[in-house]
Amino acid sequence: MPATRPLVLGYYPAWDSSLPPSKIDYRLYTHLAHAFASVNGASGALTVPDRAASQELCARAHAAGVKVVLSVGGAESDASLNQATKTPGGIERLADHLAAATRAVGYDGLDIDWEFPTDAASQERMVSLVRAIRRRLPGATLSMAVPALDWNGHWFERDDLAPTLDFVNVMLYDFHGPWTKHAGHNAPLGFSPQDGHAECRTVTIESSLTYWLKQKRWPKEKLLFGIPLYGRGFQTPHLGGAASGDHERSYVSYRDIQKLQATGWRRTWDGAAQAPILQNSGNTEVISYDDLTSVKRKAQYAREAGVAGIFFWEITQDFDGKTNPLVRAARAGLTG
Repeated sequence: MPATRPLVLGYYPAWDSSLPPSKIDYRLYTHLAHAFASVNGASGALTVPDRAASQELCARAHAAGVKVVLSVGGAESDASLNQATKTPGGIERLADHLAAATRAVGYDGLDIDWEFPTDAASQERMVSLVRAIRRRLPGATLSMAVPALDWNGHWFERDDLAPTLDFVNVMLYDFHGPWTKHAGHNAPLGFSPQDGHAECRTVTIESSLTYWLKQKRWPKEKLLFGIPLYGRGFQTPHLGGAASGDHERSYVSYRDIQKLQATGWRRTWDGAAQAPILQNSGNTEVISYDDLTSVKRKAQYAREAGVAGIFFWEITQDFDGKTNPLVRAARAGLTG
């Protein structure tokens, strides 16, 4: 690990009231990313989380020695960020708005979650935006969420971004979901023969870290290892089975997975993937998820890889009313 203490970042959603700032166990984190500020149209105007709640979050976090960054963008944000940055003066205008929002609440910086550039022009605008923000917030924490593999990852180049960013958050999850034609693991460490699909050998955490650290040559001291606090479900008897489309448990939080276990769903362990699997009693549905064992092993793997730390999407999903058991287990694996 780096000489400094490992980073532990949790994404904290503004839309979920089940975990107010007063109930966060701040001892678990070094950073929180408050998600999300959204960009509205060519003007670059922002919709930001509630001001009073944001100020309370920052005050409580700072009292506990935890930094808070404002996360901007999120899933499918490429269109809005492109619209705001491609107009004349748009990059500088949006950077002004983001810097002002950061200062107004007392955030420690910004997390840019541009999902995802699709061509060289949007890639150039993304890089220019990051540099414009850094000019306005020279001492702030500046991070970016990045995809796991080359499908979108090739737009995030080390030489363009690493000198400006403090770290990137590699989203090591969503390797399978309702968009895939077969059921598979959400976030496997290694390739599982249970998937039965040869192409899945390249969609693992091991292959993703190889991609970021060796192919893209990203500095390991500027890389956080992503851990999901949710699972992906499929209406099929087993992993590898044909599955398509969305359904009520295509995305299921760890809290809800625990409820399913209490009603008789059966847990098994996939040793190759280093991940648990949950199956209903009728053998008609399967869920790939993470539990106490798998997150601890992932954090140990992150420690052995020498990266800067870990992060979680997102911290309401394993909150049990008092603390976050998955986050606690992962911290134990990270620190040894």
